[in-house]
Amino acid sequence: RIRGAVAAVPFDDFHRNSARIIRSSVFGLDENMKVRDQFKFQANNLLITNVDIQSVEPVDQRTRDSLQKSVQLAIEITTNSQEATARHEAERTEQEAKGRLERQKIKDEAEAEKARTELLKLQALSAAVESTGQAKAEAQSRAESQKIEGEAAVEQARLKADAQDIEANSELKRINDARTSELTYIGSTNELEIAKARQMADIETNKFKDMINSLG
Repeated sequence: RIRGAVAAVPFDDFHRNSARIIRSSVFGLDENMKVRDQFKFQANNLLITNVDIQSVEPVDQRTRDSLQKSVQLAIEITTNSQEATARHEAERTEQEAKGRLERQKIKDEAEAEKARTELLKLQALSAAVESTGQAKAEAQSRAESQKIEGEAAVEQARLKADAQDIEANSELKRINDARTSELTYIGSTNELEIAKARQMADIETNKFKDMINSLG
């Protein structure tokens, strides 16, 4: 059974699938073309459930030499294929590493540019805040100076009005002492003068107050 099955397939097929060919020749194939699990001898009910293939050696020397060359050639082909695969994988890995390195470099450069842009924005904002603070301080200083000047002008006008009142009162007392007979006439005249002076003082005072209010 085994020899017949082996003789029915080409040498290369047997070399690649020797275990399956031998097992199928012993156990047979089911309706799904799968190797059966057991083989039973009907004569004595001997049941075989497994076949241990220790080695496969051709009897013919030429066949044995051909098999040896085929095995060596298969080993060499497999080795070369593995070396080529490993070399290709190494080249692919190297290219991927270079690509990742280049992408990381571009990413780092982009992050550095972003950080530089943020720094420039902060510097511009700081300069604007500093300039605004200086302008505000200067405006407040000018306002304070104008306020002080206005208050001084109001005080000066008040003192001037007080001085005019004192002067008018002194003149009125002197006239009253000197001219008792003309008290009524002189008193009326002086009252008119005093009223006029006070009105002028009020006008002057109001003028300065309006100026101060307009300055804020």
